[in-house]
Amino acid sequence: MNPDAETIPCCTGEFKEFEFENWDEKRQSEIQLYDLSKNDWIDECNRCRVSEIATGTSARYVESQLLHSVEDDDYNIKTAIINGSNTCNLMCRMCGPAISTRWAQLVKSSSFNDYYHIDESDQKNRKVLVDGSHTLPYLKEHVLTNDLLRLILAGGEPLLIRWYEDIIDHMMINNYTENLDLAMTTNGTLRFNDKWQSIYKSLKTSSIGFSIDGVKDGFDYIRPGHRWSKLKDVVEHTHMIFKDHLQVNIQYAYVSQALNVHTYWSDKEYLVKWFKSFNRQHDCEWEDNINILFDAPYLSYSVISHDLRKKYKIEHISTDFEYSDDLFKKFMQQMAWQDVAHTTSLFDHNPDFFDTAYYAEELINEYYLVINKEGVIND
Repeated sequence: MNPDAETIPCCTGEFKEFEFENWDEKRQSEIQLYDLSKNDWIDECNRCRVSEIATGTSARYVESQLLHSVEDDDYNIKTAIINGSNTCNLMCRMCGPAISTRWAQLVKSSSFNDYYHIDESDQKNRKVLVDGSHTLPYLKEHVLTNDLLRLILAGGEPLLIRWYEDIIDHMMINNYTENLDLAMTTNGTLRFNDKWQSIYKSLKTSSIGFSIDGVKDGFDYIRPGHRWSKLKDVVEHTHMIFKDHLQVNIQYAYVSQALNVHTYWSDKEYLVKWFKSFNRQHDCEWEDNINILFDAPYLSYSVISHDLRKKYKIEHISTDFEYSDDLFKKFMQQMAWQDVAHTTSLFDHNPDFFDTAYYAEELINEYYLVINKEGVIND
């Protein structure tokens, strides 16, 4: 489910969206696709196919481990990902208004959002806050049942979405949490309050994933509004409050993209070592905590030139991404206006994007054309 209250069978693939009012049509469509997928890869699942080739794992693979004991003719919903609101306090560069209110405020109020191209709809007319709390009765009837094995709460920022507590209250009151694996992906700006601590401590299995797409200065650049020092405080505090509850899996969620390609290997070394130091007996290996970015092509490996791929030693995970001058131009425009908005510098983050050994000068100049046009504003 996305913040617009539309549902799809998987958040990783490219599927037709349905509203809750069309539930029967939605389920019929999903079951047909599910039956087809038993025999071969379907087009809608291509991202997982690519991920498994590149990293050996994918969302499909992870879910198959959970559902291996489910009978083929059992069509009850076993796992659900709820993106119930776009409420968020950050403006991460690979994100957008659809899943961040801070992003929506920026785009709606900025005179320079002609360079914002992710969503082709009129951003000026889009609501800043999008919330799906009105779907709770439908969720209770069709999704939040005793058949549910895994519930993933996302956003937005889950710890800011208050009606998520109503979801958990419903599950606990009806004794649906006996076999439930609860997962949450948080941006690490907020500590877990007493209620969420109590919820996690009461479950047999659960996980908390921290969105971390870089280390130190790289993290700060990719996630405007956040600071590495704050993230470290929240992560280590989370480990401390759950130190006697090792059933709570504490993970990192790393989105591999153009903005962290130059630190891919050092980020890997740092994050694996850091999370293993918690000694929580959970798998902290890189392949289990990394996702490759597809949703914003202008921030994907498609903007990394072939020579840079060799320099960064990422050929093995970028083979399915064809380099595009047009996407690189879009990338430079996007980073320029975001740099204006956040008073940051792409050149300081990674000067290779400005090196004529890797990119044509006219493409590099797209960045400066935006900077010279927009000037400097306050974030």
